[in-house]
Amino acid sequence: MNNQGWIKFYREVLDKFIWKDSTGKQNAILATILLMANHEQSEWEWKGEKYCVQPGQFITSLSSIAKNSGKDISIQNVRTALKRLEKLGFLTNESTNKSRLITIVNYKEN
Repeated sequence: MNNQGWIKFYREVLDKFIWKDSTGKQNAILATILLMANHEQSEWEWKGEKYCVQPGQFITSLSSIAKNSGKDISIQNVRTALKRLEKLGFLTNESTNKSRLITIVNYKEN
C-alpha cells in the first residue's frame, strides 16, 4: 500500500445513512477502507496470479484493516463492518484463505 497522496472525503458523508446509522468503530473502518484503496492502477498477486488492481480496489487482510483502523478495532469488528458495507452496496468483498480483494462501488463518486 502506498501511503502517499490524499483522498476526497466529502463532509456530506456525515448526513448519509451509511455514516449516521453506523457505530464509531464501523465509521473508523469505512474511513480506513477509503484510505487503503488504490487511487491508480497497480499490479498485485491475487489467487496465485498477477492481478491488475484498479482504482477503488485493494488486496488486504482482515488483520491489516484492523491494524490500520485503530487500537480498539478487532478482526471481528472488521468482519461485521465489511458485511454491513457490502449489504449496503458500498463495497464488494472477495476472500481467499490468504487475502481478500475489496472493491469500493462507485469509487470515483465517493
